[in-house]
Amino acid sequence: MSDLDGLLAAVLTEPECDTARLVVSDWYEENGQADRAEFIRLQIALAKLPQNPVCTSAKPSDYCMDPDCELVQKNQMTWRAEELWADHRLNGGPDPWFGGKIAGIKHNALYLSTYDKPVISARFRRQYIEFQLVRGFIGRVKCDVSQWHGIGRKLVARYPIRDVHIYNAHWHPHWRELTISEYRRYHHVPPEILVGHRDEKAARKSLSDWLIKCAMSEAKGPVPA
Repeated sequence: MSDLDGLLAAVLTEPECDTARLVVSDWYEENGQADRAEFIRLQIALAKLPQNPVCTSAKPSDYCMDPDCELVQKNQMTWRAEELWADHRLNGGPDPWFGGKIAGIKHNALYLSTYDKPVISARFRRQYIEFQLVRGFIGRVKCDVSQWHGIGRKLVARYPIRDVHIYNAHWHPHWRELTISEYRRYHHVPPEILVGHRDEKAARKSLSDWLIKCAMSEAKGPVPA
């Protein structure tokens, strides 16, 4: 195991700990990847700011230059993170940050896109799958059920995945139920995972947590019945 592998293992062991992520960023900086190190630090700093900060200056927010203003800080860090992301992804050829593959799935840097957050798009099983960077590492996946069953255990074994968004899951508020038309063809979902939630956000989190737990079990051995 290389030094980097050991540091990345610490991130997997403590995915909520920013210290382990910052140690990895230090390794990247010391090994000629200063842009990636800065990107990780920026995403961590952005995650600590309020989601919708309010300008504390008397001036309109568009003109505020107060370095202590959280809105100014968020805008500046967001712009810099987007700049680093764009610089690294538009060079063509294999993505230098992920070696051209994510858990065995090939992708090309030209297909990466930022939208409002850094996202990597790739084709897997004839459909697109999205990997979103959270606090510097792949932490969120958007895919369908068959894609997750094909790659989930590989992803959780290598990246600190904390959220899985299933495309074909639909919320029915009247029944307080999350229905997945495709899912039961691939794996049984305990009823309590899908029903009895107060809203769609809670239902999706319940499903996401269960999917990640199953994938982690599969990565270590058979999933318990």
